[in-house]
Amino acid sequence: SNPKSLVTFLVGPGSTEFLIHKEVVWLHSDILSAAFNSRFTEDQTQTYRLEDTSEGAFRLFMQWLYCQNFKIIQGPEHIYPENCPLEWAEDTALVELWVLADKFVIPRLQNFIIDTMQKIFEYSNYIPVHTFHYLYINTAMDSLLRRYIVRLCVVFAHKSLYDKFYQYFPHDMLVDIAMEYASRAETLDRPGLSVADYHVDTSIG
Repeated sequence: SNPKSLVTFLVGPGSTEFLIHKEVVWLHSDILSAAFNSRFTEDQTQTYRLEDTSEGAFRLFMQWLYCQNFKIIQGPEHIYPENCPLEWAEDTALVELWVLADKFVIPRLQNFIIDTMQKIFEYSNYIPVHTFHYLYINTAMDSLLRRYIVRLCVVFAHKSLYDKFYQYFPHDMLVDIAMEYASRAETLDRPGLSVADYHVDTSIG
Protein backbone atom coordinates (compact mmCIF):
# COMPACT_ATOMS: atom_id res chain seq x y z
CA SER A 1 0.00 0.00 0.00
CA ASN A 2 0.98 3.62 -0.39
CA PRO A 3 3.00 4.59 2.74
CA LYS A 4 1.46 8.07 2.54
CA SER A 5 -2.11 6.76 2.65
CA LEU A 6 -4.13 7.95 5.64
CA VAL A 7 -7.19 6.61 7.40
CA THR A 8 -9.64 8.71 9.38
CA PHE A 9 -11.06 8.02 12.83
CA LEU A 10 -14.08 9.98 14.07
CA VAL A 11 -13.82 9.83 17.83
CA GLY A 12 -16.33 10.49 20.59
CA PRO A 13 -19.82 11.99 20.52
CA GLY A 14 -18.45 15.06 18.73
CA SER A 15 -16.81 12.97 15.98
CA THR A 16 -13.41 14.62 16.41
CA GLU A 17 -11.27 13.74 13.40
CA PHE A 18 -7.93 11.97 13.72
CA LEU A 19 -5.73 10.94 10.77
CA ILE A 20 -3.30 8.02 11.00
CA HIS A 21 -1.12 6.40 8.36
CA LYS A 22 -2.83 3.26 7.11
CA GLU A 23 0.31 1.14 7.30
CA VAL A 24 0.79 2.04 10.98
CA VAL A 25 -2.76 0.96 11.78
CA TRP A 26 -2.46 -2.29 9.83
CA LEU A 27 0.86 -3.12 11.48
CA HIS A 28 -0.61 -3.23 14.97
CA SER A 29 -4.17 -4.50 14.55
CA ASP A 30 -5.55 -7.21 12.29
CA ILE A 31 -9.02 -6.15 13.44
CA LEU A 32 -8.56 -2.61 12.13
CA SER A 33 -6.88 -3.87 8.99
CA ALA A 34 -9.95 -5.95 8.25
CA ALA A 35 -12.31 -3.17 9.24
CA PHE A 36 -10.85 -0.74 6.74
CA ASN A 37 -11.64 -3.25 4.04
CA SER A 38 -15.18 -4.02 5.14
CA ARG A 39 -18.64 -2.59 5.59
CA PHE A 40 -17.63 -1.03 8.94
CA THR A 41 -16.00 1.90 7.18
CA GLU A 42 -18.15 4.64 5.71
CA ASP A 43 -18.72 4.27 1.97
CA GLN A 44 -15.19 2.93 1.49
CA THR A 45 -13.81 6.36 2.41
CA GLN A 46 -11.42 4.79 4.93
CA THR A 47 -13.26 6.37 7.85
CA TYR A 48 -13.95 4.56 11.12
CA ARG A 49 -16.32 5.87 13.80
CA LEU A 50 -15.46 5.35 17.47
CA GLU A 51 -18.24 6.89 19.54
CA ASP A 52 -17.54 4.84 22.67
CA THR A 53 -14.10 6.21 23.55
CA SER A 54 -12.69 9.63 24.44
CA GLU A 55 -10.35 11.97 22.63
CA GLY A 56 -7.87 11.64 25.48
CA ALA A 57 -7.74 7.86 25.15
CA PHE A 58 -7.41 8.06 21.38
CA ARG A 59 -4.52 10.54 21.58
CA LEU A 60 -2.66 8.03 23.74
CA PHE A 61 -3.59 5.35 21.19
CA MET A 62 -2.04 7.38 18.38
CA GLN A 63 1.14 7.95 20.37
CA TRP A 64 1.49 4.25 21.02
CA LEU A 65 0.83 3.28 17.41
CA TYR A 66 3.70 5.44 16.22
CA CYS A 67 6.14 5.10 19.15
CA GLN A 68 5.03 2.10 21.27
CA ASN A 69 5.11 4.61 24.12
CA PHE A 70 3.18 7.63 25.31
CA LYS A 71 3.79 10.67 27.45
CA ILE A 72 1.90 10.98 30.71
CA ILE A 73 1.96 13.73 33.31
CA GLN A 74 2.17 11.37 36.30
CA GLY A 75 5.88 10.65 36.49
CA PRO A 76 8.27 10.19 39.43
CA GLU A 77 8.76 13.95 39.82
CA HIS A 78 5.10 14.87 39.49
CA ILE A 79 3.65 16.92 42.33
CA TYR A 80 0.02 16.09 43.03
CA PRO A 81 -2.26 19.06 43.77
CA GLU A 82 -5.05 18.90 46.35
CA ASN A 83 -7.56 18.43 43.53
CA CYS A 84 -6.42 16.29 40.63
CA PRO A 85 -8.66 16.82 37.56
CA LEU A 86 -5.80 16.32 35.08
CA GLU A 87 -4.57 13.21 36.88
CA TRP A 88 -8.06 11.75 37.10
CA ALA A 89 -8.61 12.44 33.39
CA GLU A 90 -5.34 10.68 32.58
CA ASP A 91 -6.26 7.65 34.72
CA THR A 92 -9.62 7.44 32.96
CA ALA A 93 -8.01 7.71 29.52
CA LEU A 94 -5.69 4.80 30.34
CA VAL A 95 -8.61 2.57 31.36
CA GLU A 96 -10.57 3.62 28.26
CA LEU A 97 -7.51 2.85 26.14
CA TRP A 98 -7.20 -0.63 27.67
CA VAL A 99 -10.83 -1.28 26.68
CA LEU A 100 -10.12 0.05 23.17
CA ALA A 101 -7.02 -2.13 22.84
CA ASP A 102 -9.10 -5.13 23.93
CA LYS A 103 -11.65 -4.30 21.23
CA PHE A 104 -8.93 -4.13 18.58
CA VAL A 105 -7.02 -7.14 20.00
CA ILE A 106 -3.73 -5.37 20.69
CA PRO A 107 -2.33 -7.26 23.71
CA ARG A 108 1.04 -5.49 23.65
CA LEU A 109 -0.76 -2.19 24.20
CA GLN A 110 -2.92 -3.66 26.97
CA ASN A 111 0.20 -4.88 28.77
CA PHE A 112 1.91 -1.51 28.33
CA ILE A 113 -1.11 0.19 29.90
CA ILE A 114 -1.10 -2.15 32.90
CA ASP A 115 2.63 -1.48 33.39
CA THR A 116 2.00 2.27 33.13
CA MET A 117 -0.83 2.13 35.67
CA GLN A 118 1.40 0.23 38.08
CA LYS A 119 4.16 2.83 37.72
CA ILE A 120 1.66 5.60 38.42
CA PHE A 121 0.50 3.76 41.54
CA GLU A 122 4.11 3.38 42.71
CA TYR A 123 4.70 7.10 42.18
CA SER A 124 1.46 8.28 43.76
CA ASN A 125 0.32 5.48 46.11
CA TYR A 126 -3.16 6.29 44.80
CA ILE A 127 -5.69 3.78 43.48
CA PRO A 128 -7.85 5.25 40.65
CA VAL A 129 -11.25 4.75 42.27
CA HIS A 130 -12.98 7.11 39.83
CA THR A 131 -12.37 4.62 36.99
CA PHE A 132 -14.09 1.67 38.69
CA HIS A 133 -17.63 2.11 37.32
CA TYR A 134 -16.43 2.58 33.74
CA LEU A 135 -14.09 -0.38 34.11
CA TYR A 136 -16.82 -2.74 35.34
CA ILE A 137 -19.36 -1.60 32.75
CA ASN A 138 -16.95 -2.06 29.85
CA THR A 139 -15.00 -5.21 30.74
CA ALA A 140 -15.83 -8.90 31.03
CA MET A 141 -15.90 -10.93 34.25
CA ASP A 142 -12.53 -12.54 33.49
CA SER A 143 -10.88 -9.28 32.45
CA LEU A 144 -7.23 -9.04 33.45
CA LEU A 145 -7.70 -5.33 34.09
CA ARG A 146 -10.45 -6.12 36.61
CA ARG A 147 -8.23 -8.69 38.25
CA TYR A 148 -5.32 -6.26 38.45
CA ILE A 149 -7.40 -3.48 40.04
CA VAL A 150 -9.02 -5.89 42.50
CA ARG A 151 -5.62 -7.23 43.54
CA LEU A 152 -4.35 -3.66 43.91
CA CYS A 153 -7.20 -2.94 46.31
CA VAL A 154 -6.76 -6.15 48.28
CA VAL A 155 -3.01 -5.79 48.70
CA PHE A 156 -2.64 -2.03 49.14
CA ALA A 157 -5.95 -0.31 49.96
CA HIS A 158 -6.48 0.90 53.50
CA LYS A 159 -9.84 0.84 55.25
CA SER A 160 -10.07 4.61 54.74
CA LEU A 161 -10.26 4.15 50.95
CA TYR A 162 -13.51 2.18 51.24
CA ASP A 163 -14.86 4.56 53.87
CA LYS A 164 -14.13 7.72 51.87
CA PHE A 165 -14.86 6.48 48.35
CA TYR A 166 -17.50 3.79 48.90
CA GLN A 167 -19.73 5.27 46.18
CA TYR A 168 -17.08 4.51 43.54
CA PHE A 169 -17.14 0.75 44.13
CA PRO A 170 -19.60 -1.17 41.90
CA HIS A 171 -21.40 -4.07 43.54
CA ASP A 172 -19.68 -6.64 41.32
CA MET A 173 -16.30 -5.23 42.25
CA LEU A 174 -17.03 -5.53 45.97
CA VAL A 175 -17.96 -9.17 45.37
CA ASP A 176 -14.68 -9.72 43.49
CA ILE A 177 -12.74 -8.10 46.34
CA ALA A 178 -14.54 -10.30 48.90
CA MET A 179 -13.75 -13.40 46.82
CA GLU A 180 -10.10 -12.38 46.63
CA TYR A 181 -9.94 -11.91 50.39
CA ALA A 182 -11.62 -15.29 50.91
CA SER A 183 -9.10 -16.97 48.60
CA ARG A 184 -6.23 -15.39 50.52
CA ALA A 185 -7.74 -16.44 53.85
CA GLU A 186 -7.78 -20.08 52.79
CA THR A 187 -3.98 -20.08 52.74
CA LEU A 188 -3.66 -18.49 56.20
CA ASP A 189 -4.55 -19.52 59.71
CA ARG A 190 -8.12 -18.45 60.26
CA PRO A 191 -8.68 -16.21 63.30
CA GLY A 192 -10.80 -17.63 66.08
CA LEU A 193 -14.33 -16.50 66.81
CA SER A 194 -15.72 -15.92 70.27
CA VAL A 195 -19.48 -15.61 70.13
CA ALA A 196 -19.46 -13.64 73.40
CA ASP A 197 -17.84 -10.74 71.54
CA TYR A 198 -21.20 -10.24 69.83
CA HIS A 199 -23.43 -10.30 72.90
CA VAL A 200 -25.25 -7.10 73.78
CA ASP A 201 -24.20 -5.57 77.10
CA THR A 202 -26.96 -6.63 79.57
CA SER A 203 -25.81 -4.23 82.30
CA ILE A 204 -27.43 -1.30 80.53
CA GLY A 205 -30.92 -2.78 80.36
